[in-house]
Amino acid sequence: MIAMHHTAWGAKDGAPGRVTSMAQTPDGWLWLATSRGLFRFDGVSFEKYQSQQQPLSSSNVSTVGTLPSGALWIAYRLGGLSLLQNGKIIHLGSKDGLPGSAVRFVVQDQDGGIWIGTPSGLLYKEARASSWHLVKIDGVSERTRISSMLLDDRGTLWVRTLEATVSLARGEKEFRRVADGGSFGQIAKAPDGSIWMCDLDKPGIQMLSPPLKGQAPHFPDLPASNYLFFDPQGNLWLTPNKEFGVMRVEREDVSARISTIDEPQSLTGTPNAVLVDQEGNIWIGTGKGVDRFRRNRLEAIDTPDYIADARPFAAGPNGSLRVDRYILEHPGQQDAKTTLVGPAETSKNITTNVYNDPDGSFWIGAIDGLAHILDGKRIDIDPPSMARKDGPVSGLVKDRQGRLWMARGKTYALENGVWTEGGGIPELKSFTTNVLFCDSRGRIWFGGIGNQIAILDGTQIRLRGDAEGLHLGSIKQITEHDGEFWIGGESGVARYDGKHFTNIMGTGSDSFAGASGLIFNAKGSLWINGLDGISGISAEELGKAKRDAAYKVKFQRYDFLDGLKGTPSQFPQTPTAILGTDGKMWFGTSYGIYHVDPDQMQLNPLRPTVAIRHLRSGDNVFDSESAQSLSLPPGTTSAQIAYTALSLTVPERMQFRYRLDGVDKTWQDAGNRRTAFYTGLEPGSYHFHVIASNNDGLWNDTGATLDFTIQPSFIQTLWFKLLCAIAALFLLYIAYRWRLDHVTRRMRERLQERLLERERIARTLHDTLLQGVQILTMRFQFAIDRLPADLPERLLMEKALDAADQVVVDARNQVMDLRSAPDISTALNHMVVELTESMQPQQKAACEARVTGEPRELKPFIREEIVSIAREAVINALKHADASRIEIRLDYSNAGLLLTVKDDGCGIAPAILNSGSRAGHWGIPGMRERAAELKTTLVINSGNSAGTEILLSVAAQLAYSEAAHSTPWSNLKARVKILMGC
Repeated sequence: MIAMHHTAWGAKDGAPGRVTSMAQTPDGWLWLATSRGLFRFDGVSFEKYQSQQQPLSSSNVSTVGTLPSGALWIAYRLGGLSLLQNGKIIHLGSKDGLPGSAVRFVVQDQDGGIWIGTPSGLLYKEARASSWHLVKIDGVSERTRISSMLLDDRGTLWVRTLEATVSLARGEKEFRRVADGGSFGQIAKAPDGSIWMCDLDKPGIQMLSPPLKGQAPHFPDLPASNYLFFDPQGNLWLTPNKEFGVMRVEREDVSARISTIDEPQSLTGTPNAVLVDQEGNIWIGTGKGVDRFRRNRLEAIDTPDYIADARPFAAGPNGSLRVDRYILEHPGQQDAKTTLVGPAETSKNITTNVYNDPDGSFWIGAIDGLAHILDGKRIDIDPPSMARKDGPVSGLVKDRQGRLWMARGKTYALENGVWTEGGGIPELKSFTTNVLFCDSRGRIWFGGIGNQIAILDGTQIRLRGDAEGLHLGSIKQITEHDGEFWIGGESGVARYDGKHFTNIMGTGSDSFAGASGLIFNAKGSLWINGLDGISGISAEELGKAKRDAAYKVKFQRYDFLDGLKGTPSQFPQTPTAILGTDGKMWFGTSYGIYHVDPDQMQLNPLRPTVAIRHLRSGDNVFDSESAQSLSLPPGTTSAQIAYTALSLTVPERMQFRYRLDGVDKTWQDAGNRRTAFYTGLEPGSYHFHVIASNNDGLWNDTGATLDFTIQPSFIQTLWFKLLCAIAALFLLYIAYRWRLDHVTRRMRERLQERLLERERIARTLHDTLLQGVQILTMRFQFAIDRLPADLPERLLMEKALDAADQVVVDARNQVMDLRSAPDISTALNHMVVELTESMQPQQKAACEARVTGEPRELKPFIREEIVSIAREAVINALKHADASRIEIRLDYSNAGLLLTVKDDGCGIAPAILNSGSRAGHWGIPGMRERAAELKTTLVINSGNSAGTEILLSVAAQLAYSEAAHSTPWSNLKARVKILMGC
């Protein structure tokens, strides 16, 4: 096929088998009617249409088509019709006036009426009618077989029967006979508006109606055919009756006007159905699969045969090409002319390099020697004797001194008819050269194997390699642009700024491997001929790569999908890309020479429709087309979302981006992958969005969306979390109660130990000291009684006895205190009186102890510690604060006991509060230690000249002897109260 790209899908590709009809809906899906059911195709994979909610009437589908509304009509081999639109199906049958035979054609006219062609007649239903009825055509049997139907651009209905071909113009009531009957055939419309018909038993095609404008094309003699149609360029396609395959006939009178492809030439089978899609692609449905034909963007120009793999070429004057031993004038055009220079090519003298001399002549390097073409004349040059067994010529270049350098593995220089190995440069004698290049400064560059480049500047040679960042392997080509040097090699392309090499990487980590051709066009774009195809990088992208060495450039690529065949030579026929003297870009491969002009290539204008096919999670598949929002079961943590985009020209080049709100922060570039994978998903609502571009980078930014919700399992619900929180609080409460009980029990044990010790001490004091003193005083009294009453010494001794009696009384009181302590209020009052009386006159202060709330019995240990803390606080106020008033307040409550000691003195300096004590004094540390013994906190609020307030709070359970009515909550409140300074 001329300039057509053919792709075939068979059983191994998932094609459904025998395809009897095809249609394309406005969204871009290609629908296939088969005996296995209804299938749809997105250009990549086949998918059988099946819906459990609305199944088809039969799996044996014979014909499909579309209506102007976009609905897909589906006809069954055993009769009946279905309409599918927006995921909903309407079934039609005998109750709607349809016959029992299969429907072959459905056409809706411009007035909304629907015509149906069947093997048993033509039926019609007006726009507002409820059923169809048979149509009577003059001169045609009522039950005639309809073999083809078409509605043209003028609204005329064309009907082909076995008895006649008739037409019905819009607004007319009667059909008009336009052709006599014949065998089966098809009616088709050309892009110019003309109507044509073929016949299964008659050769050639017949024009039924002329074009809307201009003249109809003249087609050559053609065989009888079953199907015919026209592509968007007006070329005719038909399927010959007595020949397998498909035939393409050029609209214009050109050489090789007719081309044919059949099953042995890779057509999947005998054609059964044809279709031209929205993008102008040709689809053939066969008995074994599906074939697609589309126009190639690249086509090799006609060149003479070449014996070797890839041929060398160079630019000639006026846009001509010098291709090995030929000069091509006007290459690729109808008036192309080819001239042979020198003897014909044989296997012994294969041309391997062509070089343009600065003087306008050119050189041809071959296996057997060297030739100079000057003014159209060939001058053969003997190669150096030592080079006769070397490899083929891979490089030729002339320096400013007029020396010709030649690379044949080793390097030689020709000057005054004499060849010199390495040009007389010792370093070059052992340097293996692939490529030669002369820069704008006259320096000669030698590209070698093993990732090395040698630069000859005059007589000085410099080597460049790994140390300068060169990582290209074998060097393929060197070129210069705007003072910078660009090197193509085995591993890619690099830029050299005079000091360092920097590799150029493309998006998708493309390295442009095997770059044996590098050229810059007039726009400053770099074009690369590499193993993966022809790649173009704009000047803007190259600028970004210069500023950021890690930047990955965006690029255009033309490869086998565009008609490029073969691969560029890797050695020795380099360079494989040249810029013609007329500005055209030429690229050579093992198949031929191609001209690339991106500005002249027609871009695909179709923004692809994006569709989400389904969501898969584990073994469950959820149809996304049946609902805009999906609900996934509890326990779902992963999802695979399959999507597609409907552009059938080059679906392999379509690009996708997607984003899952709540998971992806930015768009994810998926390349041409059509599935998104997610793991570790939490319960909640998600919004998935996917967009796509066609093969030419035209994006559909609207794309498609899918909302889905993952239902939480019981352990993921809010109720479960609340229950867990409550359980945790309950466990904390249990732990707190256990700890509190443990501390209380320990304190009770310690208190009991202290009480027992106090009782022991009391007994000891009573049984020994007090009784002993009393006996002594009694004996002393007996002794005194014997003395005269007026004896002065007796008076002194009686006073001593009175003092001893007072000691006994005081000791007895102390013993009483050990056995049963006085009330805390009394103890505080005694403490106040004792302290105030002991102070000097200048330290006297008004001191008051008050009690609020209902007094409760305190545990003895708690009472003693509280009195001791209060004592220390009052002492500090009297001795250090210069207070005039001191207030002691005890507050009884269900929460606990609060002690407050407040004075109006000078306060405590912040430095002392921060350090916790005054140097050499232990009052405040002692109070804090006693508070710690009580398992509570002492709070001191004070400031310079602001007085001091000392707060101590003891929980009820610790303070009161009977604390059954207290609760942990009340204890907690007591602690919060003291911490807040209340």
